Amino acid sequence: MSTATWGRRGAGLVLASVLALVLSGCGAGAAATPSPTPKLTPPPTASPTPTPDVAAAVIARLTSMTSAQMTVTGELKVGTLAVPIEGRYDVSGADQYSTMTMTINGQKQTTEETTVGGTTYKRTNDGAWYEQPKTADTSFSVTAAIRGATDVGVVTRGGRQLHHLTPTGAAIEPTTIGIDGSGTVKVDLYAEADGTPAILSMTVDVTEGAGSAATHVSGTMDFTFVQGATPTVAAPEPVFVMYASPKGWSVGHPKDWDVTPGDAMTAIDGPDGESLAVGLLPKGSETLTSAAAGYVSTLRSEGGATITSNKAVTVGGEPARLVAYEYMLEDSVAYAGLTILTIRGATCYIVQLEAPSGSAAAGGTMALSIVGSFTLPSK
Repeated sequence: MSTATWGRRGAGLVLASVLALVLSGCGAGAAATPSPTPKLTPPPTASPTPTPDVAAAVIARLTSMTSAQMTVTGELKVGTLAVPIEGRYDVSGADQYSTMTMTINGQKQTTEETTVGGTTYKRTNDGAWYEQPKTADTSFSVTAAIRGATDVGVVTRGGRQLHHLTPTGAAIEPTTIGIDGSGTVKVDLYAEADGTPAILSMTVDVTEGAGSAATHVSGTMDFTFVQGATPTVAAPEPVFVMYASPKGWSVGHPKDWDVTPGDAMTAIDGPDGESLAVGLLPKGSETLTSAAAGYVSTLRSEGGATITSNKAVTVGGEPARLVAYEYMLEDSVAYAGLTILTIRGATCYIVQLEAPSGSAAAGGTMALSIVGSFTLPSK
């Protein structure tokens, strides 16, 4: 795939336009001298300097590109909430990578998506990568958008003097950039005089939903080409999958871990000594406080564990405890553990991950990605 076609996952649309501008002019003749009047031969008419067809040059460059990198800046207004956006978008052949950070009420949320070999992976806030279900191809072709486009002249954009290329054809469907709604999406391209693409600007004015659930989304995002960049895109590792229990709960784990389902306990074991267990116990008269205290006491008395943290968190809206600990096996192998305990209805849920110290699943981001992916059954 050339960079003339972009997938929706990077908010990816590249739109160029074609318009040939040909200006003509005439040379001036020489004045005659007084009598006797010689026979004059007028000088040749000067050929006009052709105006560069910037739009056509942009098309040629985009369709020949096999890789590109763009930085992303902008702001969308969702209802009355202003959401600043920054990120990066890479294309390498048919493979794509995007990272977008949105700041919502002062809190940053980063979403990354990678598409390699036709398979898309996604993660949020440096969490686990999950393979995404196959979807219909919503890529947008430049060749379908260039008809009727216009070079409207040179403007200052991004601190540079650039040609402004704008389409005058059919509107772009909001679904092309991943917005389910009605409205308009306008794409403008800014380029150097030699046709080098500089900035792709996308202006959104759409409404998602209907009636009382309708939300107006508007704003502009600029995709600035990084000149000379030739990014490569690789599939992420490890890739997670979700295990959905018949009991209604689910939990994520690396794709190469083995699941042994059970009624009261499900075991999910990794290849290097990692173990994830999800246990379901009758709540009885226990409260979350008493259940967590009993669990911590058992870790200390029976496992000789050292508790390194014991925090209050929430899972699916329910109060929960997140307990981190360390212990040593008889063969002097150190292990790290991370457990979530929570209660819903008449059931106490214990999600316990243990892994050899120093391994990827021993604490840190990966451990939190595993136990933090646990979802409770619906109420």
